[in-house]
Amino acid sequence: MAAIDLRKIKKIVCVTYCGRSGSYLLSNLLDGHSNLLSCPPHSLHYSPFKINNLLQTLSKNQKLSIENITQEVANSHPFLFKNAEHHLMLGEIYKNKSVGVDKNLFCRNLAKLLKDHSEKYNQINSRDIFIALHWAYSLCIQNGEIYKKTSVIWQQHIPLDNQQSKFLESNFPEMVFLTAIRRLENSLDSHLQHHFVEKPNATEDKMFVNILNQFILSISKNHTSIPQHAIKFEDIHLKTEMVGKKLCELLEIPFE
Repeated sequence: MAAIDLRKIKKIVCVTYCGRSGSYLLSNLLDGHSNLLSCPPHSLHYSPFKINNLLQTLSKNQKLSIENITQEVANSHPFLFKNAEHHLMLGEIYKNKSVGVDKNLFCRNLAKLLKDHSEKYNQINSRDIFIALHWAYSLCIQNGEIYKKTSVIWQQHIPLDNQQSKFLESNFPEMVFLTAIRRLENSLDSHLQHHFVEKPNATEDKMFVNILNQFILSISKNHTSIPQHAIKFEDIHLKTEMVGKKLCELLEIPFE
């Protein structure tokens, strides 16, 4: 673990959707690559912003220790761990499926990574913690390829506004935006079906406005210097190898 350098990550790919357009599918295709660090796609929505907020709160309360950072990161990311109610995010089919890692082991890994990093660089910022979180999760899995990891695939999922994009631009210099897109009518139909029939969580008029606003936010180019790419849902299905090779080229990793 001491050989891991949190500041040697080449790229962090932020994946978002445009309607229901295959962003989770895209993450699931990529998360087995031997060069990529990833966590369950539903576990890290808004993660860098959560980490930044908890750092500010701990600093304000003069509780900025590695132990407190570790505990707060774990508490604010419950879907990284076993025994969380994963079906609330993923659907009833996951009610009896095992997802996530052991929380105590994760916390031990994260604390050790942050301690080593602090001793080496004498500082810890939100980017360091975000990357350490991915390493801590991967160390729990022990897939035998861990030291080949060079980049992060992060499923932000929900579209970003310009203020959030500016924060990432300032704090994550290796960030790349990747938005999954789909034929407009199919994307909206699927999203409406999901929230009206499969997983209703508001009145239909409120959900319609929310879905439409998210869609507009998705297709609006962010005012940022971060590279922005789109990937077609239809291509993921029909031209999978071509898409995989293009993504590996973008990430500067070998195609598997």
